Amino acid sequence: MIMVWRACAFALLILSLGGTAAADESTTLISLRPEQIIIKPGRKEPVDRPRYYYDLYQADIPETLPVEPVSEDDRYRAALFHLYRSSGQNIQAVADARTTLVTLAEAGHAAAQVWYGVQWEFGRLPQGRDTRKAVGWYQRAADQEYADGLLLLGMHRHTAVSDGEVSESIRLWRRAAVAGDRPSSATAAYAVGWSYFHGENAPRNHERALHWWRRGLELGHVPSRYAVAYMTEFGLASKASLRAALPLYQQAAEEGDGRAAVRLAQIYERGTPSRGRAEQAFRYWIQAMGSGRPEARFRIARYFETDTLPVTEIDGEPIPGIALAQVIETYQALARDGFAPALYLLGTFCEQGRYTAKDPELAGQWYELALAFGSEQAVLKLGKPLPPAFR
Repeated sequence: MIMVWRACAFALLILSLGGTAAADESTTLISLRPEQIIIKPGRKEPVDRPRYYYDLYQADIPETLPVEPVSEDDRYRAALFHLYRSSGQNIQAVADARTTLVTLAEAGHAAAQVWYGVQWEFGRLPQGRDTRKAVGWYQRAADQEYADGLLLLGMHRHTAVSDGEVSESIRLWRRAAVAGDRPSSATAAYAVGWSYFHGENAPRNHERALHWWRRGLELGHVPSRYAVAYMTEFGLASKASLRAALPLYQQAAEEGDGRAAVRLAQIYERGTPSRGRAEQAFRYWIQAMGSGRPEARFRIARYFETDTLPVTEIDGEPIPGIALAQVIETYQALARDGFAPALYLLGTFCEQGRYTAKDPELAGQWYELALAFGSEQAVLKLGKPLPPAFR
């Protein structure tokens, strides 16, 4: 958590760009209108969508040039070094490196085949972009059970699911998940778990989701660690146990998972109030804010708006003051992005006449928007059910 506190002052300054001028609740600070919000299709996703990366060969680039590269693997890594890490970017050395990688791919080197496929997919070759050729090279690598090839091929093999069957992409990703210990294996395991959890490209099955997320956890995949913690806390595939979930959340947060930091902050905020718990929650909110989590931006803004900061200094330095206008602008920015708690809060401001003129009709429009984006508070306020996607 030391790094969190060192980054804290910078994170707070993101909110404090507006200075420290004071404003009271009667000042009109809200300029956003409900008609400016675009309702986008969404759904409740307690676990983040998988993130796929094409440049998987980046993990193979050595820090130093291999000595006397003889084997195909050595030649592959040496070519990557000359192409991406060599200082000076000697034109001939770069050209030779590309030729080596293409030659290796054509000779059946799986990693080079994936590299070559990526070049075709993103038009990095003189011939331009050719997705068909890219998929063909991914297929060659996949035929050798190379995890990177299986993962990328799966991204092109989304097919309809019927009668409880899984799509071809899931079949490929399951093979990738057990094909070794490359980062792509961990990504594939997470993607399979996510698909079973949400019932996308596979039948909904929490037990199978947990199985594959545990595989991702074994491979050191941080989002998988959070997912296993979430399943454990709420007992979605086993007995619920916050005690068992807590160390998983903590380790995931230490490894930079913003969603884990949010969950820990929420856990520390509930229960018997104490200064120690409040301070710990604040630490995790700051960490999550550094990861860009909207929940954290909202909560930190609320701390300042309601003057309830649990600490007054960080590493011996006082926390900077934040203009109320900047806090309200943070709410509006989050509302523009469809963050339901911010939409609901703007409704309460209009209903109560805080930071804007009192307007019950306008408040109702904000509450309706909050409901459309999955707000449980709006369900209670309006007496209407959540949209099906958020149930």
